Amino acid sequence: MSTFRASKAFFKAVVFSALALGSAANAATLDISHKLEVEYETVDGVRSNTATYSTDFHGSLVTATYVDGTTESMIWTQTSQWTAGINSDDIGLRYRWWGFDLTAHRGLASLSFDLAASGVIFDAGYHEGEVGNTPTTSSGIPVHLNAFNSWNTADSSLIGSVHATYSGLVQMVGHAPGMDAFTRLLIDFTGLEGGGFLGAVTLALDLDVLEGGSEGISNVPLPPALLLLLAAVGALGLLQVLQKREPELVPARA
Repeated sequence: MSTFRASKAFFKAVVFSALALGSAANAATLDISHKLEVEYETVDGVRSNTATYSTDFHGSLVTATYVDGTTESMIWTQTSQWTAGINSDDIGLRYRWWGFDLTAHRGLASLSFDLAASGVIFDAGYHEGEVGNTPTTSSGIPVHLNAFNSWNTADSSLIGSVHATYSGLVQMVGHAPGMDAFTRLLIDFTGLEGGGFLGAVTLALDLDVLEGGSEGISNVPLPPALLLLLAAVGALGLLQVLQKREPELVPARA
């Protein structure tokens, strides 16, 4: 298994280098931010088979927000024993071993992924053994934009800036939280020319599947002190509402 992990890390390094070369010709800049509040914890950890398949995402939520302000929420659905993905009139999304191939037929302002329901996590970039790396996730790759899709179709609409935000930090059971395992990713295209994205692009990134899939992850319970605070705030709000109510006037009987 260690040999397979080493091979995976090697292929990641090759992909990352290739994308860096492709991005040099891409006029768009990509900024990445991370929200480091722990929201989930695992039952075990990353499964021993470190490969990720399109069918692993079954149940994940993908939300597209278009330039005209409309939104479309889609569930990643398995279409056969070996294939799964997202298809609508306005967006196409497929997973390949290097990431997601995205095609937008209508101006796309943002695209968000929520993978918690599938038990898949984003591995956002620290190397194995490096401070910040989440134990058992091996080395990761941060999201990268490549202006060519899997069929090498050039795209010329990536002019401007794109912002990516990772959130939904995952803590592996028995370990301190790292800084690179997340359930959610938001890609904001509004900084591009025209206020959105139109065309084909690859969202190159790294993912891991948890042991047990969707059963291998759970929400982190709120601390008791925070629960008490929320209860107190709620009670105070209710009291203020009651105090603002005017007493009903009952007419006196003649």
